Amino acid sequence: MPRGDLFSVVQSLRVFTAVQLSEILYAHSPGKYKDVHSTRVQADKWIKKNPDIEKVKRGVYRIKGCKSEGGEHSLKLSQTLTELYKIPAVEPVIFREKYIAEIERYPDALILLKCTGRGACFVLEQVNEETEEYLTAKVKEWQSWEKANDYLSQTFNYRIPHFEIVISGTQIIPRGCYALKNYLQEVMKDG
Repeated sequence: MPRGDLFSVVQSLRVFTAVQLSEILYAHSPGKYKDVHSTRVQADKWIKKNPDIEKVKRGVYRIKGCKSEGGEHSLKLSQTLTELYKIPAVEPVIFREKYIAEIERYPDALILLKCTGRGACFVLEQVNEETEEYLTAKVKEWQSWEKANDYLSQTFNYRIPHFEIVISGTQIIPRGCYALKNYLQEVMKDG
């Protein structure tokens, strides 16, 4: 299990499926569970016991106070975040859809991957139906925002001298950005 408890993981996911939660449990509990199915049973039991989690629809849950109805974009973002939590050597710190007044935006996620005293910070954009022009405009805002590093440093309570913009869910990668898979390969290679 990543550092911290399971509840802190679901708080950052905000909306999730029982399958996603069981994938995280299974990835961080080698030898504890017989197979992914038994992990799913344990995840279901944990969800049912937790009063701060509510069912949205079959198999989809959210933290109380979250307004998401578990739509396509929301669940794709949750799956992407699940993949980050499954990386065994990394402790992700995730702020999902945090409103940033200075640029009047809700980026899909602000992420700090901590690993053995080092870290990598990035803004994640989960692309569903955005046009290339809209995605490029969002990227340019981040790239031109002079106080972005200061904002990220305050958000994560770590000095963030540099960050990247990482895209998931599309083959369209604007200039100066990375596809998630390529970015993670680079980060894991260096770490």
